[in-house]
Formats: sequence, structure tokens, C-alpha cells
Amino acid sequence: MLVGDAAGLVDLYRGVGMDNAALSGRLAVKAITKAEEEGLEAAKTYENLMKKVVRKIEVNAKRQMKRLSSNNELEKNLSPLNMLKGGLHILIANQINKILPPEKLIFLP
Repeated sequence: MLVGDAAGLVDLYRGVGMDNAALSGRLAVKAITKAEEEGLEAAKTYENLMKKVVRKIEVNAKRQMKRLSSNNELEKNLSPLNMLKGGLHILIANQINKILPPEKLIFLP
């Protein structure tokens, strides 16, 4: 069972992954506990728990790739209005994440 950087959960565009690493570790423990209690295979349980996380990481990577795909896209995304929108998104997501369980966190692009 691989978690964090070993599982490839690094955000290639932001160069971070602590949030993903911590969440994957938590889900690994949850999978092992559930597997022991219900007689399931821990690795398969972990894989099922991680599907949503991996999907979110992939969606965010595609968004970032589009933002950096050309000079025009980059210029558009660095406009003051888009920077303000991005900052507000981060601010709101951080506040919401404080009350959400780890499995429901909003991943920041």
C-alpha cells in the first residue's frame, strides 16, 4: 500500500502534496481498519477510498495544464480579475475545509 509521494500524489504544477499525503495516510489507516473489521482486502479497500482523491488530482492537473497551455492562456489567468477570483476561491475553500471531514476536502487547483 503506497501513500503520499510514494503513491505519486504530488501536485506537479504547485510542487506540493502534503495535503494529499496526509489524506492518503488517513485513508490507508481507515482501509486497514475496515478490512480487519469486515474481513476485506485492505489494498482493495484503500484503492476504492482513493478513487475520488485521484480523480480530483487528475481534474486539477488538467485545469492547470490548460492554464499554462499557451502565452494567451497564461496571460488571461494572470489578469487581476482572475487572480482575485483565484484568491477568493482559495480563501473560501480553506475556510470550508476546516469544517469538512478529510475525505470531503476541497482540493485547490
